[in-house]
Amino acid sequence: MLRGFTLLEVVCTLGLFAAGVSVLLPAARRVDERLSVVAAREELVGIIARARAQALAYGGATVLVEGRPATAYLTAGRVIRERVDLWERHRTELSLSGGHPSVEIRFDGVGLGRMAARSITLRRGSAVARLVVSAHGRVRRE
Repeated sequence: MLRGFTLLEVVCTLGLFAAGVSVLLPAARRVDERLSVVAAREELVGIIARARAQALAYGGATVLVEGRPATAYLTAGRVIRERVDLWERHRTELSLSGGHPSVEIRFDGVGLGRMAARSITLRRGSAVARLVVSAHGRVRRE
């Protein structure tokens, strides 16, 4: 006696599998978008923290955040120390408070911020994360 599956059993199994995948795909996409936005936000928090540390070592530091493409530069001692391309790494869009195309976050020699408070919104698909940088350089995640 031969063992195996009938064509009807294979077609039904593949149909159920396809239905399950079509239900789970949008949820997986939302999770991917959320993880990308959070990763980009945390990368931006990291570069701001490193700028504060570099300010102590070099007598000041600046983080330049550009909206298009979403990129951040850490400058200390008149040299660009680090560049983070958020668009390339995470496919995340970035918008700055007041509709500015770019913003400078400056730290003096003791690590205190010297600028107006800024908010940065990161977006990919339906996922959104915000970052608020106070005038003294403290970071709050939203």
